[in-house]
Amino acid sequence: MEGGRKMRRWMILFWLMGSGTCILTAATGTVDSELQRVKETYRRLFLHAPEQSDTLQADFVRIPPETELSDQVVVELHQRYPVDQQKVEACLAAQRADGSWPDIDYADTKRSGWEPKQHAERMLELARVYRTPGSEWKDSEQVRQALHRAMNYWFTRRPRCLNWWYNEIGVPKTLGAAFLLLEEELTDEERQAAIDVMKAARFWMTGQNKVWLAGNVLVRALLQDDRELMQAARDTIASEICLGRTEGIQPDWSFHQHGPQQQFGNYGLSYLSGMAFYARLFHDTSFAFSLPQQNILHALVDEGYRWVVWQRHMDVSALGRQFFHHAQLHKAYGVAFAAADLGLDGFPKQGNPLVGHKHFGCSDYTYTVVPIGWRR
Repeated sequence: MEGGRKMRRWMILFWLMGSGTCILTAATGTVDSELQRVKETYRRLFLHAPEQSDTLQADFVRIPPETELSDQVVVELHQRYPVDQQKVEACLAAQRADGSWPDIDYADTKRSGWEPKQHAERMLELARVYRTPGSEWKDSEQVRQALHRAMNYWFTRRPRCLNWWYNEIGVPKTLGAAFLLLEEELTDEERQAAIDVMKAARFWMTGQNKVWLAGNVLVRALLQDDRELMQAARDTIASEICLGRTEGIQPDWSFHQHGPQQQFGNYGLSYLSGMAFYARLFHDTSFAFSLPQQNILHALVDEGYRWVVWQRHMDVSALGRQFFHHAQLHKAYGVAFAAADLGLDGFPKQGNPLVGHKHFGCSDYTYTVVPIGWRR
């Protein structure tokens, strides 16, 4: 294992020195058919998966779901739970005639935990059960009408948060997946309104914020069947798979955002989860990440995250500002699922395969992992 890590380090170093850039241009090919393939894969990744027997998924679904979610990684982690039929029924029954829900404060002025985002999350959940094969609500007229009412309310009311993140990243990220799942159902007016929602995101910022924004632009490109915009979004996402910038993956395999701040449990985990998603989305297409880029993502897991997860709990000092109910547990499962999506394992429920001492020099951060049963 250690030999493989050393070889990967040399491969990454050689590529970084030789390329002079972190952006990889996609190979030529049948672009239109590939764009359609990416679109179908995107939809499939958001559908409710059939019951899985793998240990990671089976262990996760035994954990009671949280009732209040504010962190995007945990929101997406909870999408791995099986369909909650009672929750869906309650959602349908409570919706008002205008498409809103009475328990959501649409005039909310909070900068975090912004309530109108729940409207978007409910739309996505309804779209998922509407499109998932075998679902009780597959192609349900009741769900279809509820979705169109919910869309119309959002398009008409256009809620906006005082925090830019919800307007440009959080809401478009959630609604974009719903729009793609419902693309065949959209009227011309709804499609244009959906594209207008996605236009809130544009190429700018750095680190994980840049990746989030580019991911939203990518969804707009898919809705518009715009090959050039799709390529630009993909290349912008891939441009952040690199080392040594002020923000992003550091040479010691820690992760910085908003200056020299260690962000393993916050922006770093969103980055890792997002890149794992895009690795699956682009797999076996000309948009796929290059081998050196894949090696960087694998090294981030092997040389970084493995040191801060123990018995599927993230070390409290790695959480950063994302310290909330069951944060250590949820963050660790987020890492484990992202690693699995990248084809990696080694995050057991008991213990940690690593034993030793790790100092993250760029973050002034040190961990020591000892064997199970060790006593001083």
